[in-house]
Amino acid sequence: MLRQADDGGISGFIRIRKGATLPRHRHIAAEETYMIQGRMDLGDGRIAQAGDYLVMEPDEVHEMVAIEDSLFFVTAHRGVEWL
Repeated sequence: MLRQADDGGISGFIRIRKGATLPRHRHIAAEETYMIQGRMDLGDGRIAQAGDYLVMEPDEVHEMVAIEDSLFFVTAHRGVEWL
């Protein structure tokens, strides 16, 4: 379940299977993520796991690789630029 706003922002639940990748990207405004299940490698030495709350600052480049089947809720305002 994902909602996209008129300004390109998104909010909703994302389920990703073990080994899947969300490619390098950045957000025009801040992104907030709450990990509900699983573990994700953020590509910068950090591992996010169930219960973690993450904030990616505007223009912060990041990617995510699922270490386990994962479920998270994300809110990102004003769109995504895929790199």
